[in-house]
Amino acid sequence: MKINVSKLLIQLIYKSSNNFTTHIALINKVHCIY
Repeated sequence: MKINVSKLLIQLIYKSSNNFTTHIALINKVHCIY
């Protein structure tokens, strides 16, 4: 069970970090436009 939970947590962190990096990329694009 612990292994499955840790895998799920890692997946959640990975997904959230991906969203965070894409969010930063979007902000950088907006700053480049203005």
